[in-house]
Parts: sequence; C-alpha cells; structure tokens
Amino acid sequence: MTKDELSAIESQIRTLRSQMESVNSEIDKLVKERDQRNEKVKEFAEEAKENREKRDEINEQVQDERQLKKEALERIRELNEKLDAHKQKKKEIYTTLEKNKIKVRNPATLQKEIDEMEWKLETTVLPMEKENQLVESVRQKRKLLEPSKKVDEIKKEMKKIYDEKAAIKENLTEYNKKINEVEGESGKYHERMLYAYKRRDEIKKEADSYHQQFILKKEERDKLYKELKERTDRKNELMAKLQEDKIKEQVEAIKKRDELMKKKAEEIYEEFKKGKKLNTEEFRILQEGGLL
Repeated sequence: MTKDELSAIESQIRTLRSQMESVNSEIDKLVKERDQRNEKVKEFAEEAKENREKRDEINEQVQDERQLKKEALERIRELNEKLDAHKQKKKEIYTTLEKNKIKVRNPATLQKEIDEMEWKLETTVLPMEKENQLVESVRQKRKLLEPSKKVDEIKKEMKKIYDEKAAIKENLTEYNKKINEVEGESGKYHERMLYAYKRRDEIKKEADSYHQQFILKKEERDKLYKELKERTDRKNELMAKLQEDKIKEQVEAIKKRDELMKKKAEEIYEEFKKGKKLNTEEFRILQEGGLL
C-alpha cells in the first residue's frame, strides 16, 4: 500500500512540477511585458517633463512681450487722451475765431507780414488815412497771431503724438508677431506634453494590468509550491518508511538465516559425533555455526 501511495505521490509531484514550470514561464512573460511598459512609462514621463519645461520657458519669454505690449497700449491710451485735449483746445480756438469771422493763418507768414508793415510804418512817410489803415491792419494781424501760434503749437504737438503713436503701433505689430510666434511654439510643446502624458497613462494602465496578472500567477505558483512541498515531504516520509521496512526485513531475514544455519549446524554436528565424515560445505556450516 505504501509503494502504491508513493507511486501516486511521485506522479502528482511530476504533474505539479510541470504546472510550476508552465506558471513560471507565464510569470516571466508577464514580468517582461510589465517591465517593458514601465520603461516606456518612464520615457513618456521624461518626454512630458521636457516639453513642459520648454513650454514654461517659452511662456516666460512671451510674458515679457505681453508686458511690453501692455505698456505700449497704455502709452497709446495716454497719447489718445492728450490728442483729445489738444483737439478740444483747437476746437475752442476755431470756435472763437469763427465768431469773429476770422480764419487761422500760418503764424510765420503772419509774423512776416506784420514785420513788413511795421517796417513800412517806420521807414515810409504815408498819408494819414493810409497810415491809419496800416496800423489797424497790424493790430488785426497781431490779434490773429496769438491764436494762430497756439493752433500751430497744438498741431505740432499733435503731429509728435501721431508720430509716437505710429512708432508704437509698429512696435505693437512686432510684439504681436513675436507673441503669436512664441505662443505657436509654446502650443506645439504643450500638445507634445499632453500627448506624452496621455501615452504615459495608457501604458501605465497596461503595465498595471500585467502586474495584477503577475500577482495572480504568483499566488497560483505559491499555492503549487506549497502543494509540491507537501507532496515532497510526504514522499520523503514514505521513502523513509519504506527504507525502515526494508531494513527490518533484512534484519529479520538475517535472523532467520542464522537460526536455520544454527539448526542445520547442530544437525550436522550430531551426525559428526556419530562418526559421519564431513564434506567441505558441512565443515563450513559448522564453522559458521560456531561448533568448530
């Protein structure tokens, strides 16, 4: 019965070892697939990090351009306020002159005419009526000179403002161009970063799936190993029992043989005492039986 049980256990052990080899092979494949994906996860994580850093670096640059643009727009707002103030002053002057039916003239031309008239009054002898007319004309021109100068000054100030605005608008065009270019570049890195994160997460799920399968297979292998150990221990117990039984059988056989040898030796010895001649084999039996 013990030998039959031992044979059955040895068969079970072979089956369990075969199953363990198969499970170990599956575990190796799962570990390989998991580790390969974890490596890819690291690569995509690093790629995402690099693209994020480049995007942030570019965004810092665009902030400088946006600040310049903001300052330029603020300056344009200030210049527009100044323009509105100058336009209002100019309008007030024109309104006053229109009431008096007077039109603004070029102050330089007007000053030249005044100078010529005054020179004529100083150097030329004129009839009283003509002189009075000339004096009145100088007075009227002088009356027009101050508002004309003011209008001229306002126009000059407005031209400066328009010129500054034009220069600022050119700068704004450059700022906008740079901002658009940089934002486009930033967008590229942002999209690359998002793609890398997406691929990282997708592959991470695959790696986690393989890891879960690995855990289940490892539990299966541990269970097989435990069962194999139990069968192996039982096999060793049975083999030890069989060895012990074999030794007992051998001892018992020797004991029986000795008893038979002793009995046969005693029989031969009795015949020897009666005078029977011994052959070689009988002589050996007597010696082994301790009777000679």
